[in-house]
Amino acid sequence: MGRIIVSKETDPYLNLALEEELLFTPHEGTWLYLWQNQNTVVIGRNQNPYMECDPGYMSRKKMKLARRLSGGGAVYHDLGNLNYTFLCREEEMDAKSQTRLISQALLSLGIQCCFSGRNDLLYDGRKFSGQAYYSEDGFSYHHGTIMIDLDMEVMEKALTPSRLKLDAKGISSVRSRVVNLKSICPAITAEAVADSLIKCYRESFGPAAVEIWDFKERLPSSSAKYRDPEWNLGKCPSYEASMDIAAAKGIFRLKVRVENGLIAEAALSSDSLEGLELHKLEQGLIGCLFEEEQVRRHLNS
Repeated sequence: MGRIIVSKETDPYLNLALEEELLFTPHEGTWLYLWQNQNTVVIGRNQNPYMECDPGYMSRKKMKLARRLSGGGAVYHDLGNLNYTFLCREEEMDAKSQTRLISQALLSLGIQCCFSGRNDLLYDGRKFSGQAYYSEDGFSYHHGTIMIDLDMEVMEKALTPSRLKLDAKGISSVRSRVVNLKSICPAITAEAVADSLIKCYRESFGPAAVEIWDFKERLPSSSAKYRDPEWNLGKCPSYEASMDIAAAKGIFRLKVRVENGLIAEAALSSDSLEGLELHKLEQGLIGCLFEEEQVRRHLNS
């Protein structure tokens, strides 16, 4: 049986938690979930955030970092982007048909696109939609983005890795030429794309009412997980890194080995004129989440 779920929330942690809840809700047929995040970088399950984005810039812009279940590359979300998710049993997954549905929805709005071998939807060789997939315990989803009127300047700055020096293993994004659909069709809106997707979904899967999810009534059970810094920063391969940190006691050069997001080894040097016991500071950093503000607070203590 078909079902269309729409989130009016723009908090990525709530939206990703709802996506997971819908994924593991037993059902027959294919469901469609539509959602938008505001001011967020979403990274793949196996990615190192420090390789994908600039945490300092994101902090200044009050931008959220969120990690999804699926693999693939890092993406920037704002309200100029629409996210879609098709959810079904693993044996019912038909990503080609679902991608064709998206193409038909856009064609009805005057945009002809094609699918590339890298899980992207393209217009004239430029990417406006990336896709990813996830399956677990017989449940599966196929989700992606549609760039309609994304802030390209913010996206480029957010997805430019910081100057943090890394020796890391992980999955790095491959940057692609991108395009907003609004530059192709100036009248297009996220609402129009959502309406067209709903119309094409009904033509393919039969009648289904639009359900606006009420988060006050039904808070997804994994909401806390998606807010947890250990999920967002820690779920990546071990790596070594170095960074310069300006603290109250001076400028520190920190070299670390990070495992599961936590500092396993630390070495400090400093230009401070104070008689600092660097060894004690280093020992105090062991087990600390490798996040610039947390490290700075420790060095200032």
